[in-house]
Amino acid sequence: ANLERCDADDAAAHRHDVRRLLNLKTATESAFDQLSIFVDAKRSAHTAKKISQRQEAVALLASGVNPHAVFRGRDEGRRVSRAKKVNAESHEARVAHIRQRLVREEALHRKDKDADRARHEHLEHIAN
Repeated sequence: ANLERCDADDAAAHRHDVRRLLNLKTATESAFDQLSIFVDAKRSAHTAKKISQRQEAVALLASGVNPHAVFRGRDEGRRVSRAKKVNAESHEARVAHIRQRLVREEALHRKDKDADRARHEHLEHIAN
């Protein structure tokens, strides 16, 4: 009876493991499919951008303009814009931190001032 129960438990554990593996396989395939869709979309967008740049480069060359300089200037403009945005966000975070610190220090100063006033009043009361 114990042997049959052990065999039944082993079979149940095996079925459970098989179900888990099949679920893992399904989830892995789904994740891979989603990743493939994302990669394909990104690749398509990159290809479209390259084609557009080649067409623009031909037009720029035809008009006597250096396409490399134009593209480099745009890239630099985007880089500068991103850097300004990051710097502005960082500045705002620093200002917010300083404001919080000032509020805390002001509260401590007020508390110390109130304590000094209370001591002074207490000493005056004792002296009289």
